[in-house]
Amino acid sequence: DTVVHYLENLNRKPKDAKLWKVAITNKAYAARIGRLRGGPELMHAVGYNYAQRGGKGTDRHEVDRAWLVLDGTVSATTGTPISFLTPTMLTVVNERREEVEAEVKAIDGAPSVAATLRAMRLDGATTSETRAAAELVLTYVTNLLLNPKDSRVHRVRVKNPRFQQAVGRLSHGIALMESAGFVLVEAGSVLQLRPINGELDLDLGTTTTKADGANPKFKFPKLDDATEGFLYRRKADLEAAIAHVEAENQAVKAIEADQGNKLRAVRDRDDAEAMGQGGEHNHGGHGGGRKCAAGHTHGGSRGGGGGHSHGGGGGGGGG
Repeated sequence: DTVVHYLENLNRKPKDAKLWKVAITNKAYAARIGRLRGGPELMHAVGYNYAQRGGKGTDRHEVDRAWLVLDGTVSATTGTPISFLTPTMLTVVNERREEVEAEVKAIDGAPSVAATLRAMRLDGATTSETRAAAELVLTYVTNLLLNPKDSRVHRVRVKNPRFQQAVGRLSHGIALMESAGFVLVEAGSVLQLRPINGELDLDLGTTTTKADGANPKFKFPKLDDATEGFLYRRKADLEAAIAHVEAENQAVKAIEADQGNKLRAVRDRDDAEAMGQGGEHNHGGHGGGRKCAAGHTHGGSRGGGGGHSHGGGGGGGGG
C-alpha cells in the first residue's frame, strides 16, 4: 500500500522532484518497507534504485545508498535532474502501480482503497462525495477495531439511509466497502466483514430463533490477528486518502483564489487605463465651449488656449 502511495504521488505531481527520491532514513519508509526482508527489492521492482553520487568528485561513480531514486529522473551523463516526468515515464509508473495493486488484492482478497477511490472519481463522484464516502467507511473500520465483540459493527445493511446517502448510491461504493474487508451476504442486502483467515460466519449476530431465547448457532464475533492487522492497514489507507482529498480540495481553492486575484488585477488595470485616456480633446477652459468640425471644443469661459488653429474668413485666428 505504501508503494502504491508513492506511485500515486508521481502520477499526481509529475513536476515535483521531491517525489522522485526516497530517503532510506525516512521514518515512514523505514517502518513500512525498509525494515522488511524484500522491502528494498520491492522498491527496485517499481523503479526506485540506488543512484550514483554524481557531481565532479572522485566518488561521483560510487553508489549512494542513502537515497532511492526513480529511474530516468537524473541524467546519466551530467548527473542533473530532469524537469518533469514525461508521458512515457508516467505510463510505466501507472503500469507498475496496477501490478502492485493486483498483488495487494491477491494478498488481502480485496481491492486497494486508493484504486477504488480513483475509480469512484473517474466515474463522476465529486471531491466532497469521495471524502464523505471514505469518512463513513473509516467510521465502520474504526468501530470494528474499538468494539470487535459487538456483532452490530460487523454488518451494514445496504438500505441503511446513512450508508446509501454517503456510499451506496455512488458508483464503486460497494467496492469501497469490499476494499475495507466487507462482502455482500443475504442476497446482497447486507455487507458483512469477512475474516482474512477462516470462513465467513453467516450466523454472526443472528437473532434468537427458539422460544427459550437460545440460538445454538450464535457466536460472539471476534477479530483474528490477520483480520485486525488488515483493518489497521485499511484504517491508515482511508485516513491517508481523506487527507489527500482535503489537500487536493485546498489546492483547488488556492488556484481558484489566485485566478480570481489575477482577474481582478487585470480588471483594475484596464479600468485605470480607461480612466487615464481622454476621449475628446478639450480646448478653451473649464466652462465648456463649442465644438468645431474636427470634434474639438473651443471657447470656454476661462482662458486655456487649445493649440489647434481654426480659421475665420480671413486666414485663421490663433490658438
